[in-house]
Amino acid sequence: MKKLTIKKKRAAQGDVMHTGNYDILIDGEPIDDKRLINIKIEAGAFEYPTVSLEYRPKEIEIDGVVVNDSKGEAK
Repeated sequence: MKKLTIKKKRAAQGDVMHTGNYDILIDGEPIDDKRLINIKIEAGAFEYPTVSLEYRPKEIEIDGVVVNDSKGEAK
């Protein structure tokens, strides 16, 4: 990840800070905000910021093996 962009949507409701009110792009590509659980941004003085994303993917592939968990499927 080179760049994280967070932009408020025009259709945002109120001043509530939840992912549905924002477009979130990683390196210019939008991510599915329905699958995003949490964003954590830490920025200390004189340090590069650290970003952690908690995300529920539709599919995970590890060394050519696809792992699916339909119980955690976001609609």
